[in-house]
Amino acid sequence: MQNTITGELPNTRDLSGIQRFSVGFAKWSHKWIPNSLVFVILLTGVAAILSYALTPSTPWQVVQAWEKGFWDLLAFAMQMCLAMTTGYVVADSPQVKKRLYRIAALPNNAAQAIVMLTSVGCICFWLHWAAGLMGICLLGRAMLVAAAEKGYKLHVPLVAAGTYSCFLVCNGPSFPAALFVATPGHLFEKAIGVIPVTETIFHPINFIQMVVLALLLVFCAWKFIPPDAYTETASPEFLDEIRGLTASNKDAMDAAPASKSPAERLNNSMLMGSLIGLVGCAWIVWALWNKGAGALNLNTINFIFLMLGFVLHGSPARFVAAVGRAIGTVAGVVVQFPLYAGIFGLIKYTGLAEVLVQFFVTISTAKTFPVVAFLYSATLNMFVPSSGSKFIIEAPYILPAAAQLGVNPAVIINAYTVGDCTTNLIQPFWALPVLGLYKVDFKDILPFGFVVCMLAVVVNCIFYGFIW
Repeated sequence: MQNTITGELPNTRDLSGIQRFSVGFAKWSHKWIPNSLVFVILLTGVAAILSYALTPSTPWQVVQAWEKGFWDLLAFAMQMCLAMTTGYVVADSPQVKKRLYRIAALPNNAAQAIVMLTSVGCICFWLHWAAGLMGICLLGRAMLVAAAEKGYKLHVPLVAAGTYSCFLVCNGPSFPAALFVATPGHLFEKAIGVIPVTETIFHPINFIQMVVLALLLVFCAWKFIPPDAYTETASPEFLDEIRGLTASNKDAMDAAPASKSPAERLNNSMLMGSLIGLVGCAWIVWALWNKGAGALNLNTINFIFLMLGFVLHGSPARFVAAVGRAIGTVAGVVVQFPLYAGIFGLIKYTGLAEVLVQFFVTISTAKTFPVVAFLYSATLNMFVPSSGSKFIIEAPYILPAAAQLGVNPAVIINAYTVGDCTTNLIQPFWALPVLGLYKVDFKDILPFGFVVCMLAVVVNCIFYGFIW
């Protein structure tokens, strides 16, 4: 663990069996699990071998299929970049941060803080996973300062773990698979048509499922609060670093310089950004009023957060500065999506999709296929930790298999997404910004994430096996 936490760490013999197992799992992961770019290269090789071995394709036809799919996902990649960037920009606005700091000052002990953090986190992650991730990280950091000032101890690894584990319930309006199939003209429209979000994200059973998972998460976080003797509090240096961000409701980078030239006045004009944002918000109100939840798809969600970003930041200069801070979060999408599209091409254009369809049809029934789809998605997420790109890999055979078995594709879309959400808790890819902001290692948050993940697998299997 990095030097941001005070106090003695407990001896391994003082840890529970599940905690010792989790620490060992984390060490194994650090030693053997490569980064995500290496994974997609290895998966490309696996897909190419399967395409050659299981279909009539020649080696050169396999290469041609790979290249043919390489640029199929440019529009989708841009949509994902905007989703991550605009979510960050909204959470990074002075108005949002100001309210988060006020919330952080409300708890008076560790139990109240952890329950509030995870409860608010579940709501925020469900509404928008990228904005929720950034917002709850800021809230958790502010809570560490508030705890030190109020005189109670707050366990830094648990705050980080509670923040990250809110991914469990992010099957909401920003998750890409449901929005993708709700967007007219999507890649699989001929096979399944356009599925409105009222049948996936906003289905009553999905609401109930997300509430059950949220209650499970909050309960586990409360039970994981350690005794004071084992609480690893934030170091004074780390608290000072956080105070540098929270001492003012406006980021110092947002301060507008004295305007002298016409160009500078335009750059820092609150009217410019606010005006375009308000016009956009007017269209959003009109669309929701006339179409309700059916108006929501990947494009409209991105448009909503883009316009909110303009309104909240006001001037073009502040908006551009926030985008600059957010842009690092999309590096993986920009570089890796073409490679994932290449895998999509291998599956689609060599006939491998039909082979995989028959495999899933053979091992499943209409009753068991939702559980199979959930478990398969959860497992593959450990190796392809990107819901959007992984969906493009899986959809060409998962959705046709559902059609052959007579399973509602909307249920499979939800099962796919929840599988991703569940094993994100034990996959370090999306945890990287959390680890950086709290300055902890993945092994510090894995014990909590592992326990919640295993319990969530049971809950989700019950839902997809007996309720959906």
